[in-house]
Parts: sequence; structure tokens; C-alpha cells
Amino acid sequence: MSEHIVLIPKTPATHAHEGDFEWAFDEENIRATANTFYLSDWGTGEEPLWVFSGSIGEVVTDNYVGFLFMIPFLNEDHLERMYLLEDGLQAQYAYSIPPPPQYHTIRRHEADEATLSVKLDPGAGTAQATFDATFTIDGTQQSATGRFSLLRNYLASEPGRHTHAS
Repeated sequence: MSEHIVLIPKTPATHAHEGDFEWAFDEENIRATANTFYLSDWGTGEEPLWVFSGSIGEVVTDNYVGFLFMIPFLNEDHLERMYLLEDGLQAQYAYSIPPPPQYHTIRRHEADEATLSVKLDPGAGTAQATFDATFTIDGTQQSATGRFSLLRNYLASEPGRHTHAS
């Protein structure tokens, strides 16, 4: 389990709204109001990752809640497989917490365990997946399950144009 506090300067940000992202967490069913799917190296020069996220609220209004999944980029071929953390899957749950002045603050938890079963068609720009993940939050294990069907955000794939804050 890993947890991070992320400070985000108070500047405008956007999400793509193409597709559908739903989850059940802490006995509550949620449908994302913002989501995105893109290919990124996060500006690090490292190997690129496919990025999938869904959220409600906004970082800029300090009421953000969302999930982020990343898997290694293999190539632009159609992909259908299940990923676990040991396969390179990264799974995160993040939410706004009271910020210090001049910042927006989110608390981000990395999954203790996670599974992502994905059908990815880079040529068509589509991704469908189901997921489940377990997170330790304040010493308590909590589980999330969900699904998404997303359209690729090509603009977010450009260097310096990431639309997801966590």
C-alpha cells in the first residue's frame, strides 16, 4: 500500500468526456462525470503507458474523487488481456482533502491488489474494461469494482497536454 498527498497549483484543468466509467466503492455506486483514455510517457521519457481514468467532482473545486489505471504500452495492435499489479498494472484511487491556501490537494492511494480485464483497440481508439481493486485507507481495506468504455483522447497524448491530475 502506498499513499501520497499531491499539491496542485490552482489553475484551470480539463477532462475529456468521451465514454462511460462506473464503479462501486464503499457501498456506493458512482458514474463518472469526467473520464479520459490516452497514451503517455508522463513527460519522463520512460516507456509509454495506456492511461484510463474516471472521476466525479473537480480538483479545482476541491471535491474530486476518481480512479486511475495504467498499463504498459506494447504496440498499436488490438489487445485483449487481464492485467495484475505484477504485470505492470498501476491502479490508484484519489480524492480531494482540505487544502492549504493557494493549492488544491488530493490524497492518492495505490492499490494493494488489482485486476484489469481490458479490450483495447488503438486503431479504433476504444477501450473497454472491468476492474477490481483493494486499497488500504486509514488502516481499513476497501474494495472497488467497476467498468469503463472509453474513446481515446488524442490531444492528451501530446507532450505537456495531460488532462488528469493524479
